[in-house]
Amino acid sequence: MRIALAVVLASAASISASPGLPVAPVHTTRTEPHIAFDANGNVARFYGVPINLTIPGLKRLPYRVKMGHIVKEGDRYITAQIQIKDGIVVDAEFVRGRVYRLGTASPNAVGPRGIRVGSRLSDVRAAWPAGKLIYGIGEKNLYVTFLTGANILYNFDPKDMPRDAFDDVPPKDVKIPDLKVQYIRFEDIPVPAH
Repeated sequence: MRIALAVVLASAASISASPGLPVAPVHTTRTEPHIAFDANGNVARFYGVPINLTIPGLKRLPYRVKMGHIVKEGDRYITAQIQIKDGIVVDAEFVRGRVYRLGTASPNAVGPRGIRVGSRLSDVRAAWPAGKLIYGIGEKNLYVTFLTGANILYNFDPKDMPRDAFDDVPPKDVKIPDLKVQYIRFEDIPVPAH
């Protein structure tokens, strides 16, 4: 499972590093006017922040932006914290001047299909029945992520998982608790759920 995740994430990283086509918002819903979707059901905008945002485009947003950087696997990435309203902060990470990931840990933010930080895994599974929960040991950290099959992912706190879930070979009978969503994430490309 870890190898499959590494392949998915590596291919996503290589694709997101290429220029690609801009994502065209197609529609919003009455219940989620703060989210715009493309024709394939991927998030194109989240609280007015486009998934194809560029660093120069940050200046055109009607929000306060705090710039920074992070270092991952020896590479330095530019980041931005975009302060929306009602205490909602959207994090953006950039590669070659373009967003490759947006996300939020803000409890007031509502993601697609009503899933928010603090929602339960059972709610996520009900909203995305074809999705898949993956977990394991990454390069430096443990991870627990729900893949929806679109560019929407949900992260959970690995500390809430049973310890034996992170053995070298996870046992088949690990009972997964009804975890709480810790972070809502949007990638610049869809991440398959298989």
